[in-house]
Amino acid sequence: MALVASVCMALCAFAIAVIDSPFGLDQRQRTRLAFWLAAGTAFLLKGPIGLLFIALAIATFAVVRRIGPLGRRDWRILQFLADPAGIVCFLLLLAAWPLIAWRLDPAIIQTWNSEAIGTATGKFGSDPFYYYVWSIPLMLLPWAPFVVLGFVQGPNSEMTGPINEQSDRFMLWRFLLCWFVPGFLLLSFCIQLKSHHYAFPILPPLTIPAAVGFDFFVRHQTQKRQPAIWPIFLIGCIAAAMIVRSLPSVPVPMKQPIVDLIEIFAIGGLLALHWERARAPRRMKFAYFMTAWAIAVGVQSWVMPAQDDFRYQADLAKIANGKTPPGDVIYMLGHREEEQEAEYAYYLRFPMKRLMSIADVPTGTDPIYAIAPKGLLPDLSGAQILATCQGLRPHETESDRLLFLRISRASAP
Repeated sequence: MALVASVCMALCAFAIAVIDSPFGLDQRQRTRLAFWLAAGTAFLLKGPIGLLFIALAIATFAVVRRIGPLGRRDWRILQFLADPAGIVCFLLLLAAWPLIAWRLDPAIIQTWNSEAIGTATGKFGSDPFYYYVWSIPLMLLPWAPFVVLGFVQGPNSEMTGPINEQSDRFMLWRFLLCWFVPGFLLLSFCIQLKSHHYAFPILPPLTIPAAVGFDFFVRHQTQKRQPAIWPIFLIGCIAAAMIVRSLPSVPVPMKQPIVDLIEIFAIGGLLALHWERARAPRRMKFAYFMTAWAIAVGVQSWVMPAQDDFRYQADLAKIANGKTPPGDVIYMLGHREEEQEAEYAYYLRFPMKRLMSIADVPTGTDPIYAIAPKGLLPDLSGAQILATCQGLRPHETESDRLLFLRISRASAP
């Protein structure tokens, strides 16, 4: 979310400075400085990929801006970017943290290269190029259909607000596409390892077409008489709840939370259909927004706790933090690097270090505090179990159960 905020701040500052509006162009010093600070923050949060989202959007818009009968051949983009104070601040943010990190650990350069190149080339896994074709619409639900409708209706619709003139409207929509499309292509074809959250920084421009499409849909639906389809809708919700309760593939702890969400959806949907027939657009919008908000809160409150299978490993990490003397390294032993990171490494305090075996621990560091799977216990002479993970993840066996150990190699035979 912090990366999304920084990318959004940078590109919004850029947009209000180069796209005409009745309020004029905002090319004040503080706007240019805000852009460069946001760009530097994006680098601090996610490295070069944060800057790529910003640079690709601006470069694409600079090219697209000059195309067609509405093309503009001016220097306002370069004038906005050429801000000495902003560039100096940006370069400080760009260099300060990497230099400090390199000073503390010169080997971090190899780690950066491995992580960045490995993610791009598929070292840590790969997904098909069309991954975001389905994952982005899924993330945008329930607003995804309105995004499409907004892009169809937006440039030609009656818009209110700061962008009113026809030429400016088209330029705004070009900018939104320049923000989304290059980032989408980058993630789809240039980065082999994919994840739904990688696409978050390119989703903000879709909120405007979603809002326009939703407004158009509500106005269109409430301007004509609608048939009474609420019985069909209610029967569909009841059927969905019964299917969820009967499906063996849905874990038992998840069944009731999902049914509760279906009930919220049913109530909100019935209200929306009622106000649609009553030709009350504002109340219809209220029903949509409140239903979406209630379902989002319900997912976080009911579904996520039932789905959280890291909690026992996180609890073990917190116990390790309390029982390890301050300043001592907590070693993570084992071969499952990604699993270790996901299960408990996020919850450990520093210093910590991942190693393949206890033989890799420097000599003269006794006692050693480590977290290791139970299957490694026969190889860990002199190990004292200080805490045991109270649960296993669905795919794990007893040999995968995590242990927090105090190991004294000096007393080992």
